[in-house]
Amino acid sequence: MIRVKSILLFLLIGSIMHPALALAEDGDRNYDLSLGAGVKISTSEYKGEDTKVSPFPLLDYEGEYLFIHGLSAGAFLYKDPTNELSINASYLPQSFDASESDDRQMRRLDDRDSTMTVGAAYSLRADWGVTKLELSADVLDTNNGFVADASYAYPFRLSFLKVKPFAGVEWSSENYNDYYYGVSSGEANRSGMREYSAGNGFSPYAGLGLKYGLTQDIDMSLNAKVKRLSEEITDSPMVDKDVTYSFGFGLSYSF
Repeated sequence: MIRVKSILLFLLIGSIMHPALALAEDGDRNYDLSLGAGVKISTSEYKGEDTKVSPFPLLDYEGEYLFIHGLSAGAFLYKDPTNELSINASYLPQSFDASESDDRQMRRLDDRDSTMTVGAAYSLRADWGVTKLELSADVLDTNNGFVADASYAYPFRLSFLKVKPFAGVEWSSENYNDYYYGVSSGEANRSGMREYSAGNGFSPYAGLGLKYGLTQDIDMSLNAKVKRLSEEITDSPMVDKDVTYSFGFGLSYSF
């Protein structure tokens, strides 16, 4: 297990970038590598957790066979101007640290850890937009769950400004939801919360990405995303929000 974790972490070195900041349109890159820095602001669904502000470096690379985009790194199995099939390894940042909560009951729960996933993705590009299907599975025995994502985007350009509205739905399995939002009998006894077991559920989302060329090589990226959580998540006594929001800002240099 340690060996597997080391290999996956190696694939993702330097790619600590939230997906909200990966704003280059599919099939619209005229460079192979970009480096920069960004900041992410996001709300938390967990009770007692404040809005998080997270600065981090940005790295985006795409070659003929390998890529690093945001929190994912992988390889293309097939790629042409219309279709793209890939396998990837990703870092899943979802987590809960009981000691950081302001809620007395939440502080008595167990921590939930982030993990690594491995999966596959298929993208279809056409004049009417870009659709993408992705399935990933936990490989570190953290939540032993699956996450599937289906999305649609319509990227277009206004002079130096690239605009990318997008929408989609995320499905998370019973094991995934129960790990991050379930309350065991032991936790219920310690905290006074009711015991809860979560099932699988669908969480729709929508957002808008903007990318502006400050110079020929320097880009500024802005992104906003809103996600409505499934009832299996919002019914949890750990959760006090139905909707989460995230905002991203970044500056990158293209080589």
